Amino acid sequence: MGHQLIQLGADPGGRTKEYVWSLAQHGLEMGTGNAGSYEKHAHRHFVDLIYSPSGLNVPQFETSVQLLIVNPQICFGPTAIGEFFFLKFLPSRSDFSIPDKVVGDELQGYRSVTTASGYAPPWDGQYSYYAPTADQEFRLTIRLRGGSLELESSAGWALTVEQTAHL
Repeated sequence: MGHQLIQLGADPGGRTKEYVWSLAQHGLEMGTGNAGSYEKHAHRHFVDLIYSPSGLNVPQFETSVQLLIVNPQICFGPTAIGEFFFLKFLPSRSDFSIPDKVVGDELQGYRSVTTASGYAPPWDGQYSYYAPTADQEFRLTIRLRGGSLELESSAGWALTVEQTAHL
């Protein structure tokens, strides 16, 4: 897959969310979304990495963060967010089911995020992820800098996500 540049705001389109990579084809899910309000939700099996240069406002945090990483079976939101990038991945080899998203009454029994598990630049971190397409675990390196998010995988791909200047 090599190195790819993703520019938020480059193609506003009419879709709320657009998936660029799918679990079936790439072993993880990746895409972009438009600014707006999003409901409280959780994921059964996936880690949900969400990046918005203009910030994610989650009322229970009483702050705004650029990067939020939510582990499986933890619910967060509702949230107001600017244009955003997301990456969803399986943290380890395990059974999973699709659809993975949980909302509404299904959230009973899921823990809520109570503190900001969000990150402000500069920040570096690493995660392991399992790609079912390769039946293998890989390492994901995350670097958050002032105007961009850099992701690099031991599977051989890298992404840089940044905000485009609006004309």
